[in-house]
Amino acid sequence: MEKIKSNIAIIGFGDLGKQYYNFLSTNKKQKFIFFDDILFEKEKINNLFSFQEYSSNKFNKYAFYVGLG
Repeated sequence: MEKIKSNIAIIGFGDLGKQYYNFLSTNKKQKFIFFDDILFEKEKINNLFSFQEYSSNKFNKYAFYVGLG
């Protein structure tokens, strides 16, 4: 089984995105970030970004999972 990376980005944090988060959370050393426009407008959380930002070079070290659905 492939090791889950420690920097994880999830695009969309609705029901499917939350399921990915729960499945991928294997240890406390992992760093998660989320891209979700609806939640971004409602919440100001450090690891939450607008969907438009996902292609920024500052996120190159993250493994991306698409949680739209």
